[in-house]
Amino acid sequence: MDGLEEFGAALEGVRVVGLGESTHGTAEFFRLKHRLFAHLVTEHGFRTLAMEASASAGLAVDAYVRDGAGDAATALTGLGFWTWRTREVLDLLEWVRSYNRGRPRADRIGFTGIDPQRSGASVAHFGPERAGVLSVLADAQPGRLPERRGNCS
Repeated sequence: MDGLEEFGAALEGVRVVGLGESTHGTAEFFRLKHRLFAHLVTEHGFRTLAMEASASAGLAVDAYVRDGAGDAATALTGLGFWTWRTREVLDLLEWVRSYNRGRPRADRIGFTGIDPQRSGASVAHFGPERAGVLSVLADAQPGRLPERRGNCS
């Protein structure tokens, strides 16, 4: 028993759970979120961790937690917000990576950022098989690329 039976009972039929905090950076809130998220994964089958973080930079976090690509600290720093660069959030990402290790891809926990701010990672690339914004602009309007380059950070 993990002491979260009542929490779990309230989740019958729920597909999305939002976990906030009244102050950013408070270690105790993030340790509680880690515990609640682990419960959601192990007891209720949740498979996505979404955070108020850069959607484009979140791709590096997802690659780390799903496949072990890169390292957690670098991916976390890329999210851009100081509130995520904590030992507690790093511990959560390491737990997700550990949970995913050896599991079938369909059963792995994914990560997504839900904030359109700090989209610099999208400028360079969207992923291994897709071109980034600058590549698309270079092909579509090569003469206008220099004026657009300054608007992409």
